[in-house]
Amino acid sequence: MSETTKWTRDLTGVDIAAHASRHQDGGADEISLTGLSGEPADVVAKSLFDAYSIIAADTDDIPAAITMAASTIPARLAAGGIVAATPAQILAICSGQAAATFDWNSQALGNVGHIGIKLGVNNNVAIDYDESYTDPATDCFGGRFIIRGGATTGNTAHQIGGLIGDARILAANNKNWTSALYGVLGTFNILTGATGVFTQVAGLWSEGTISGGTITNWTGLQVTAPGGAGAVTNAYGIKVGAITKGGTLNYAIYTEDGIVRLGGLLSLANNILFTSQALSIVIANSTTLAICNDAAGTSYRNLNLATLSASNINFNATAQSLSAPNNDDGDYLMLKARDSDSDTLVEIARLAGAADPYFQATLPLRLFPIATASLPATPVEGMIAYDDTLNKFIVYTGAAWIPWVVAADISTAVSNHEAAADPHTGYVLETLTVVDTIKALVIAGL
Repeated sequence: MSETTKWTRDLTGVDIAAHASRHQDGGADEISLTGLSGEPADVVAKSLFDAYSIIAADTDDIPAAITMAASTIPARLAAGGIVAATPAQILAICSGQAAATFDWNSQALGNVGHIGIKLGVNNNVAIDYDESYTDPATDCFGGRFIIRGGATTGNTAHQIGGLIGDARILAANNKNWTSALYGVLGTFNILTGATGVFTQVAGLWSEGTISGGTITNWTGLQVTAPGGAGAVTNAYGIKVGAITKGGTLNYAIYTEDGIVRLGGLLSLANNILFTSQALSIVIANSTTLAICNDAAGTSYRNLNLATLSASNINFNATAQSLSAPNNDDGDYLMLKARDSDSDTLVEIARLAGAADPYFQATLPLRLFPIATASLPATPVEGMIAYDDTLNKFIVYTGAAWIPWVVAADISTAVSNHEAAADPHTGYVLETLTVVDTIKALVIAGL
């Protein structure tokens, strides 16, 4: 037959268009595979889907089930087919991509536990980050940690720390270490070839903001003594190396304002330099400032100052001295007071060194007037006073106070005696004998 016969020609009452849908799922003539032997070659059989498995193919057109154990991920390793890979195998795949960058799409990585990156053979770094920025648009930080906490139901003794550095030596260690153990190590490096001026560089910087609440004790940097039963040969709360790099100023410790308080002894290996300000020592809980060279405070040392301004200078031990320079004869220590006419300090006395050292009153020396009744009750031989009852200088001889005789007193006494009449004859004496002169001095109290 050369022509295909269309058997549907001239048929009536048959809906040819609905033929396909009649044999599909839910149609009037749905075709059921139940009871048929074998499985269709062009579909995936339901029997392949075992519990906790996936369907994969290592060969074209040959699907197979892969059982997934707990905590495994489907993966194809460096060799072989598709397997249920363990976390260690997945990490091996990821760590092998040294040039790859993990992009978390700005999402947080939480509950990680520990992140470790090993660099080299003996260099272990818990977290290592190395990044370079050219012309950064904003501040750049190698690491930034923000932690927030607040108590709403009661006081808490828990700590909140932005960063904790804890370096430990294992108990199994039995070797000496010549390097250091750092809880926190801050370094900076301006590489060779860099130019420009950097206004502020700090190895460690501390700052904060107090917008509410009350802080009982704020500390920018706090150091506490190490505990435990181990031994420490030399302990330094804060140790600063030689600061000599500055072209203009070199300060090992620099404070802009505030009181510097030392709870213990101050030990100086060199001089104290005051460049533009006076030295003010405030002793809040004591009345004594001592300069000693022993911890017990019993061996006192000299204090050498160009100018000393003090409310009181007290010596708390016997045989102490206020000394003039001991260099050459003629060196002296001046005592000065304000001259209100010139509004300057002028010399009023001096201690001078010489073959026979002496005290010199450069200006008139004034003894405070004392009434006879107010003289010392237990005077010492050699004391001098001005008795304003007698209006005379008096000297204590060791037995009694006697007037300090001067030529004017003798002349006055003699003149007064000359003008007086002789009590026996009634005549005025023109010439005094030696006896009469002695009488005149006795009468005058000289």
